[in-house]
Amino acid sequence: MRLRHSLSLVFRALLAVGLLSVVFLAVIFTLAALPTALILEVLGSGGEATTTELNHAVLIGTAVALVIAGPGVAWTLVRGVRRERRTLLADSRPAASENGEDAVSAACRRLAARFDVPEPSVRVRSTATPLAYTTYRPEDPLVSIGGGKPTIVVSEGLLTALSSAERDAVLAHELAHLANGDLDLAAGLLVPVHAAEELYDGPDAVGLDPLGWAFAATAAIGFGVFSRGRELAADRAAAAATGDPAALATALEQLDDTNGRTRPTADLRDHIAATGAVNVLPIEGDSIAGRLGATHPSTATRVERLRRLVAAE
Repeated sequence: MRLRHSLSLVFRALLAVGLLSVVFLAVIFTLAALPTALILEVLGSGGEATTTELNHAVLIGTAVALVIAGPGVAWTLVRGVRRERRTLLADSRPAASENGEDAVSAACRRLAARFDVPEPSVRVRSTATPLAYTTYRPEDPLVSIGGGKPTIVVSEGLLTALSSAERDAVLAHELAHLANGDLDLAAGLLVPVHAAEELYDGPDAVGLDPLGWAFAATAAIGFGVFSRGRELAADRAAAAATGDPAALATALEQLDDTNGRTRPTADLRDHIAATGAVNVLPIEGDSIAGRLGATHPSTATRVERLRRLVAAE
């Protein structure tokens, strides 16, 4: 199955990359500020550096910052992502033949062939909270283009709440993310987001408010713009793969907390956000950018678009 990309999705991706690039450059500037100031002090410029001296100091300061801070930041990020992946896979077991769980693996195999992607592993999490998300194994690279083994995790609560058609629609949504390369794209785009949060909004923040707050908010907005577009694209692809857009619409309605069900709480929300794991449900919680930084469109918006596809059939 070949996925089509709309102009809207392309625009969202370009806007997200633009915003996150600004944040990435701001992070580098912050890291380079102290070495640059020290170099200017050593040169004895006394605040009256020439343009050439200033340019040289900035270049050297940036190089020094990247050489000293770069490996530490990369090591911290990789270690953190691996820790969060282990948490996402904890308390889960391979889909087995008991309780009808073998049907999940069979559906996943069929849909993977439909999307023309390698069949991912399927695990079942022992919780009543309805969950369906895709992540990598802890030992996989941070960005695992062609080199990782994706794992789809569903919960007992989701299997209980949904019919087989609705379950297959949710699995198709997760496989659409894999076919679109969203898991790798999200991991890559989260790098400036995490860097901005650590420098400007974390417990050890440099304290450059309000400028720092603006950079952290820009990073969250940039990732949110990207993520919401990819969620809508995955919904469309899942509807096309199953030929039943109504099934995904009813699944989302079933899983929405307006029907008395519980969305992923902070214990999972933070882990999913840290790894870029793709989750079928909206992740509720506080965001420095508010709704503009949300990773998912509202359930009502997604259901409305799927209902339009039903009407167009």
